[in-house]
Amino acid sequence: MIPSLYNEEHFYFVTAIRINQRLNQIERLIETNLCGIMGGESAITGKVIIWVEMMGSDLRLGPAEYSFGPD
Repeated sequence: MIPSLYNEEHFYFVTAIRINQRLNQIERLIETNLCGIMGGESAITGKVIIWVEMMGSDLRLGPAEYSFGPD
């Protein structure tokens, strides 16, 4: 049987709990989020978008400036 990514993820999670160690998944979360954004941009534009293009993109999905207060 080939172990799935689901099983591997749970293995690391349970191991971290048993040895009382923090589990850092920041890199994985960033990459999956960027993959979702790439898929959305590809669907909107109808073009194939590769990782290198996305990393060099000036695409802005949020406001130009973040601030508190009335708009």
